[in-house]
Amino acid sequence: MCVGSLNSVRLVLCIQDLFHLFRTCGNVENVRIVTDMLTGLSKCYGFVKFDSEKAADFAVQCMNGFRVAGRRIKVSIARHNSRNPTDVNMFPR
Repeated sequence: MCVGSLNSVRLVLCIQDLFHLFRTCGNVENVRIVTDMLTGLSKCYGFVKFDSEKAADFAVQCMNGFRVAGRRIKVSIARHNSRNPTDVNMFPR
C-alpha cells in the first residue's frame, strides 16, 4: 500500500516506511494507510497506533509539520471514530 499523489508529485510510502518513521516517537503497534475500496489507491491519509497516550502525544509534537519526501504532513490525535487516545491521524497538508 502507498500514500498516493500529492498535487503533481508522486509520494510513495509503504506501511514499513511509516512504521520506521513513527517508531522514533514511541512503540508503534499498527500502521494503516486508508485506501479507496474500488480502486485500491491511497486516499492520502492513514493511522498510526501507539502503545501509550504519551507516545501518541509525542508523535503529534514531533511529526506534525514534518517533511516526508518534500511534503509536510499533518499529524493529530484520532478522535472522530476512536475513543482511544493512542491513535493518531496523519495526512498531507
